[in-house]
Amino acid sequence: MKKLLILLITLLTPFEIAYGEVVRNYGHPTVYKTIYFKAGEKDANKILYEFAMQEMLENNVAANNQPDNVLAYKVDLDDDGINEIIGVVFGREYVAGSTGYSLFILKKYGNKYRDLSLTAFWPWNDFIILKKKVKGFHVIEVHCPDGNTRYLKYNNTYYDYD
Repeated sequence: MKKLLILLITLLTPFEIAYGEVVRNYGHPTVYKTIYFKAGEKDANKILYEFAMQEMLENNVAANNQPDNVLAYKVDLDDDGINEIIGVVFGREYVAGSTGYSLFILKKYGNKYRDLSLTAFWPWNDFIILKKKVKGFHVIEVHCPDGNTRYLKYNNTYYDYD
């Protein structure tokens, strides 16, 4: 019985069960990480919330958002050892029409963040970061509500759909 229990633990150890986490993708050669947009990571949520509030202040937009309207995760998209912040802010200021919400990809430069994304995103779908890179950043696979798959690629300035 003890050997069976050890075998079970050994077999299950490489797998991670995620609820709103960034997940390693064992056994899938083309995937770097997957994000399930469910709860966000507390510190990533805080960074994106503060960024969005500052952006609204700078653009003279009424700041209606609350910290719990943010869903963000940390992922190192360019393998430089510093996590980028990927997420959405649920608020009318960030609705991109019928295409979803504005996607934020924040990269830290010094002690400030800059948004590397000019795209809309559907946060109710998986967000798959591929091992493949373009211009030094991982390509992001997005599954759209219409059933299509689209790819976000970095173009030396920002991420955009190809």
